[in-house]
Amino acid sequence: MTTRNKVWAAFISALLAGAALLCLPQVWVRLELIEPGLPVVEEPLTGSAIAQIGSPALLVVLAASLALLAIRGFLIYLIVFFWLGAGGASAYVGLSFLLDPSQSGVDAAQSTLSSQGEISVAGVSYVTASIYTIACVGVLVVATWLAVTARKRVAESQKATKYERDSYRTGATDHLAIWDAQDAGLDLTKGTQKP
Repeated sequence: MTTRNKVWAAFISALLAGAALLCLPQVWVRLELIEPGLPVVEEPLTGSAIAQIGSPALLVVLAASLALLAIRGFLIYLIVFFWLGAGGASAYVGLSFLLDPSQSGVDAAQSTLSSQGEISVAGVSYVTASIYTIACVGVLVVATWLAVTARKRVAESQKATKYERDSYRTGATDHLAIWDAQDAGLDLTKGTQKP
């Protein structure tokens, strides 16, 4: 995998994970708590309360983006594995909320609120939840692209290195062989022997 591709993948995924993280403190659902003999209370639920795995998973994606720049070879697959797991978990939560926001809001309210009354959904903010979900799916797409292209790029770079060494060993005197010899640290003024 080329350095340019790694930088772009890390940049795009960090940007998407950051956008998703910014959606978590926003209000996704407004609930009404109805208890007998008491006035109706409106309770807002943020994305952090609904998508509780979102923050840690997206922080893993950000860390994986930084780690991608520092590693090479087959360790990329380990980073991509964490990346896919974290991105998949956060995307699953966002998709399940968008498919059934009322049930997701009520489930989150029952786990976070201590009220024993009836809970109903007063309003849903689809915009922030949609942005969150699209960003998480984008992280998954970048991770999948890395998984597919990493093996091909590693294999191609190993082939290129092999051919460069072979052209140098045969004593070829074309431009590419001269550049390869200079890259290998050879002194071209003293023939083909190593300095």
